[in-house]
Amino acid sequence: MRGDIVVVRNFQDKPLIRRVWDVGKDVVFITNDEQLRRYQLGLPMLPPVGFPAEDVFRLSSAGLKNNSDSLIVGYCDGVKPKLTEKSRRFENALRQVLETENPKRGRPNAKSSASGHASDGPEC
Repeated sequence: MRGDIVVVRNFQDKPLIRRVWDVGKDVVFITNDEQLRRYQLGLPMLPPVGFPAEDVFRLSSAGLKNNSDSLIVGYCDGVKPKLTEKSRRFENALRQVLETENPKRGRPNAKSSASGHASDGPEC
């Protein structure tokens, strides 16, 4: 869980690739690579930011292979992402981010679930 690479939807409906810090009830606490590294080195760090669980995703392996399938599934077990017309724009923006991301950083973990929610993610 801590350190998992995920996709989060920010307040402008833009996709951000970030790291999980912790999960709580209906919330996932997110940090970035730099702050996680600082923690691992025992250095002071900025506090993680809480995102609603429905705005935190894993990639769908089916969506990565086929552009017609949904690219995202919920990170938390049993929490479905909010899928609306905005979601298609969000997924298109995410596809662009994934095409331009630095390969060394890693990709959010792909899930093989086609049900629209994570079946083995953490409980939020």
